[in-house]
Amino acid sequence: MAYMDKDYCKAHEDEFKHEIEKLRSDSYYCEVAYKDFKGWVYILQNLCISIRRLGIEVDGYDYEDAYKGWAIIPRATKKQIAELHKRYRDNLSIEWCECDYDSYEKCLEYVNKRRKERVSKYEELIKKGNS
Repeated sequence: MAYMDKDYCKAHEDEFKHEIEKLRSDSYYCEVAYKDFKGWVYILQNLCISIRRLGIEVDGYDYEDAYKGWAIIPRATKKQIAELHKRYRDNLSIEWCECDYDSYEKCLEYVNKRRKERVSKYEELIKKGNS
């Protein structure tokens, strides 16, 4: 981000503020993976239905190949993440950080640390545009 000049920073200040607001929110992008679904899309559709039954918003599914597909959860709260971890354990990822059997808290800790770093970078760019 060092290559951005003052004019660019000033012109994109609103975008930076919007990103900061999103990063400071208490919702997280999550995915629940389904491995080796053999290309049968109905399995991913059923995964989405199961997650919706928990009261969690699902934004559909996606897949790379017949081996790995996933349900997309755009805005999960910490309470919902805890519920997802109970049911799906090692298939859960939070903002591209894969959880393990033991703890999703470690993953959340790492994600929050990464978020703070990004917020500070955006704040620096806003200062640069206003200087």
